[in-house]
Amino acid sequence: MVVETLDLRTVFLHCQNAAYAAGKLIRQKTAYGYQRTSHAGAEDVVERVEDYKTLSRNVESMVAAFLREKCHGLNIHTNAAECWGDDQSLSSNELSSAEELSFQLHVPDHFRNVSRNELEVVIEAVPTPCGTGSDEEWRIIIGILIAQRSVGGIISRAHANKLPIVALVDSGVQNLDIATDSSEQREAPVLIASDSEDGFDVRNAMKHVGQFATIERSSFVEDIIRISRGAVDLCILRDTGPVSYPAALEATVVASGGHVTNVFGTKFVYTKDQKFDAKYGFVASSKEFGGSEGSRKHMQLCQWWREAMVFDGLLKGTGIEQNAGAQATDVAVDLDGNVITREWLSAVMGKEVESFTAPESSAVRYLMSYACRVAFKYKASGCEPQSVFLKRVVMDELEHVRYKMKTAAHKLIRDVCSYKVEGGFLNTGASKCFGTERTRIVRPYYIECRAAGKDVPAMYSGFLCMLEDFASRDGWYQTGKLKMDETMSALDALASFHAFFWNARYMDGYEELNKSVWQQATYWLPSRQAGDSFEKIERCWKEHRRNFGKAFDAIEFDEDGVVNAENFGAVLERFARGSAEIVHGYGTHEEHCERTLIHGDSKAANLFFKRVKEGGGENGNGVELKVGLIDFQWCGWGHCSVDVAYLMLCATEAEVIGADEGSEDELLQAYYERFVRYLVRFGKAGDEERARCRMKYAEFKRVYEEAVVDIARVVVSYHWVRITASEGVLRRNANRLGANTYNKDLGCAKWLIEKTGRVLARKVRAGAE
Repeated sequence: MVVETLDLRTVFLHCQNAAYAAGKLIRQKTAYGYQRTSHAGAEDVVERVEDYKTLSRNVESMVAAFLREKCHGLNIHTNAAECWGDDQSLSSNELSSAEELSFQLHVPDHFRNVSRNELEVVIEAVPTPCGTGSDEEWRIIIGILIAQRSVGGIISRAHANKLPIVALVDSGVQNLDIATDSSEQREAPVLIASDSEDGFDVRNAMKHVGQFATIERSSFVEDIIRISRGAVDLCILRDTGPVSYPAALEATVVASGGHVTNVFGTKFVYTKDQKFDAKYGFVASSKEFGGSEGSRKHMQLCQWWREAMVFDGLLKGTGIEQNAGAQATDVAVDLDGNVITREWLSAVMGKEVESFTAPESSAVRYLMSYACRVAFKYKASGCEPQSVFLKRVVMDELEHVRYKMKTAAHKLIRDVCSYKVEGGFLNTGASKCFGTERTRIVRPYYIECRAAGKDVPAMYSGFLCMLEDFASRDGWYQTGKLKMDETMSALDALASFHAFFWNARYMDGYEELNKSVWQQATYWLPSRQAGDSFEKIERCWKEHRRNFGKAFDAIEFDEDGVVNAENFGAVLERFARGSAEIVHGYGTHEEHCERTLIHGDSKAANLFFKRVKEGGGENGNGVELKVGLIDFQWCGWGHCSVDVAYLMLCATEAEVIGADEGSEDELLQAYYERFVRYLVRFGKAGDEERARCRMKYAEFKRVYEEAVVDIARVVVSYHWVRITASEGVLRRNANRLGANTYNKDLGCAKWLIEKTGRVLARKVRAGAE
């Protein structure tokens, strides 16, 4: 029977038992007297082993054979093929008496059943580096990988007669002797570094560490163990010495609270069937080095090196222009951990790229994704585009992902799906057919999706895409809060998008489109939020009211006081579930006449604008605003009013939406009229009269107000809780492009609450639920 999944705890148990037994085996037999037995027909063949390399390969093979018997279906990689070939008939009898050791680490639930296709074990028996005959340095090292990423390791010392070191990332380390002379007692960090060589300028790199004390290197294995113990604070190494697969050592450092990357700040990928290549160095820092800053101090050090171009010599041959300023070499990286190259770019773009840059000045590093601009120099003149926007998401490399995995694993699964949706939608034929003279969807040049499959933790997912660059040199710009002309243009863009995909089930390519997007759009769909989001609204509101103080007490909800600052949370909690059911119900009813495709996250950061002199313009000044739409992670089926409500509440200046009592209605009418015209233009209605019958304005506005309540629900129960919102916090966020307006502008926050209060008051009077 084929085993589809393996329990990581079981794998760990057998790996540590095998490593310990293999160490005892090496103790029992000297290198020059060691014998192995293989089975060739009926006769046993006894072969003397006279060198350390052969001994290590034989030990690796026996450990592998033992694990194959204990963990059926486990993928195992060793160096033994160099000596014996891929012989899986080797006997594991010499390890059959392996002692059952205790395993004390907590194995999270998401590791309980892992797909055997993505789980791999790498085994190495590493002798003393100088081959002097001293057996004290022998180590049996077993690394455990999921989706080519290090998650754990076992390190056994053959002659020390100690239990193996066992490490599991995000869980801890057992049997590791912590150093008594940690950096807390030292005047300066202790550093180990390789000698400088071509491209690897350690001497210059050490200038960025500050005051430190250096000690001599031992072996790669022992140096990394000293990092894990806290006896050494930082290792800057050119290579991994005799260790072909340092996954176990990486896991030991990380599980003990440290951090491991290359010199540019990228974590390692252990590509199947390929020997590990530390071509961009190996940097390990201890928990003590990070201190209260944790991994941020390690990453800051790598950033300093990138900005100072300390290790740019290692990039020769990639095609990155030399001496072109600091490069975002932690972002312009493929999903195998390699800095992208001109050859790779030439293949993707279909044109020969001579060189390129990925300027650090263009890079952004958000909680859930990294991105940068990649600018090309082609061999042929006149080629386009001049640049692209590269977006890279490697979940395992993002600290926020690890936090989510522990606190809200369901949201991480949701996020992985969202990246699949973005790539899937942009690749559909339907999305490539949409566009008007005023609105365009970002064009994809390359999309790679490595979403975790069945029985693989979501955090081992990766996504890479190269998209059209709405560059400032071409007149495109973004703004954190939309003014009147920008709001009108954004509403026009949404109207055209909604009309184009109206009644999409009759479109060519509908099946492909339907499989690619969310059946219910938006990230704030109740099932994608915390299970108690409806029950905690009143409690959260009381906390927000305390934090905002008089700013919220002064809000005028309605004339007769049906809803006020005191009871707002309770009333919102009363009606929130009903509003959510109305708003999100459209997505699940394929036959509903008002169902369409919506963007699902129509905030300011997802809109680009470009001023062009043509025609009359919105204000009759001859200037048209073109709109570029990006970020379709939450694109799916729903009601068009949801995008409109989100734009008004999350992206528009308070002065625009709340200028006077009629401002909001003016904007809603403007959207509706454009929507009607686009329905006719795209052949969804024969004329404007019939188009108005497709969705009446009164119905549009009714669902819009339900959407306002639904958005207020997620703001009160989640967004403001996450940032501990107050007037001061909003003021500090004022210049953050990616922040929604209610998270950075008090006027917008007050308008959201005031508008929601008015809608709730009407519901109370009507006796609705």
